[in-house]
Amino acid sequence: MLKINTLNNTDVKDYSTIIYNNLGQEIYKNNALTTNLNVQFLNTGLYIVKIYSKLNNASKSFKVIKE
Repeated sequence: MLKINTLNNTDVKDYSTIIYNNLGQEIYKNNALTTNLNVQFLNTGLYIVKIYSKLNNASKSFKVIKE
């Protein structure tokens, strides 16, 4: 389980959650912010998780290693 912490006043509908594999291919997308993401479907490896704000077109990416 991947837990994403947000501000208390965050409207989850204003964000997207996207996961890319190490080749840059999009393998998961949710048009809302997912604060508890089940990542059991991912194989072992390195992934990039991107949180995108629809309000101000900003994004934040971070690396995740699935063991």
